[in-house]
Amino acid sequence: MKKLLFLLMITATIAKAQWYALPDTNFRNALIQFGFGSCMNATQDSIDSDCIFVDNTNYLTIFSSGINDLTGILAFKNLQSLECFDNNLSTLPNLPDSLIFLDCSNNNISSIQGSLPSSLGSFICFNNLLTSLPNLPNSLTELNCSSNPISCLPILPNSLYDLNIYNTSINCFPNFPIAIQNLDTNILLCTAGNNNSCYVCSSQPNFTLVADTTTPHNYFAINQSSGAGNLQYVWHWGDNSIADTIANPTHIYAASGYYNICVTVTDSSGCGNTFCDSSTYITKSNNAIISVTVISATTGIHQLKSKDAVSLFPNPTTSSFQISNTQNIKNISIKNILGKEIFQTNKINKSVVDIDITDYSAGVYFVELQSDNATITKKIVKQ
Repeated sequence: MKKLLFLLMITATIAKAQWYALPDTNFRNALIQFGFGSCMNATQDSIDSDCIFVDNTNYLTIFSSGINDLTGILAFKNLQSLECFDNNLSTLPNLPDSLIFLDCSNNNISSIQGSLPSSLGSFICFNNLLTSLPNLPNSLTELNCSSNPISCLPILPNSLYDLNIYNTSINCFPNFPIAIQNLDTNILLCTAGNNNSCYVCSSQPNFTLVADTTTPHNYFAINQSSGAGNLQYVWHWGDNSIADTIANPTHIYAASGYYNICVTVTDSSGCGNTFCDSSTYITKSNNAIISVTVISATTGIHQLKSKDAVSLFPNPTTSSFQISNTQNIKNISIKNILGKEIFQTNKINKSVVDIDITDYSAGVYFVELQSDNATITKKIVKQ
């Protein structure tokens, strides 16, 4: 009777165990190194998901271990963070549903089995061989798929905050969520709807607000937008008024103030991008905006003649930039997005000036230049 009871206990224990095969030697060795050997079978080629050490594991870091195959990772059913970068993976297997953070960068991954975990918040897969991505979970807030030969992006979840698609082959764009705050790319982006059609988006909306030095409260918006074919414009003035749909309109506000002005430009392929410029950086003294006149970049106005052309290079910059003008620059002021002056110098009397902003935080800044004939504001982006 005791012998029968002992056999029943062994049978029950075996039935309870959930074994997952570990076909990759380097994966097995990495797990053994981290103390999971006691959860493996006698030949150490399978692992028990009900082993207390496996069941209680939330974080697993197995980088630079020469791993070719992560089969068996499903045994870690409570895993929340997986770092498997700098290995030799060619395929990403099915992953635990509990996973929140995944970094599989610097591998040779060309395919992803199944779908990504529905709880995934960060997916970092740069420097692989992926030509496409699976459907992205609605919980995703960070996606870094840079340095992959990806041609099309899937639908991006509204929760997405950080997106890095630098050095990819993407020419097929879905809608970009308004939640995106950090975007790293070297390709043209499009906010047109995803109709399962791929095209290169050529629309590049842009304008620069410049104060009229002869008429207080009047501003010029220098329209520097570009794109393929006949461009369509929609100007929003930030005061809940009816939008203008011509290239170079004029708008008069009911009350002076500081407004967020936006223009959406759509190219001949139906791809539209939007550019906005908040006027909060404009000196808030006696020159709040009452009227804005949009003019073409090729149109001359008295305070922006061709002889006073100003350039900032490089823009964006990571450290310093050079200001060049065909006339001597007298004064330079740099303000942040809130209109606070953070740099000022005068009595320069040079046509070329180097400015170092290495210690500035990443973001948009506004450079105000005074020459003999004009006061001009230009934007500089610090990366």
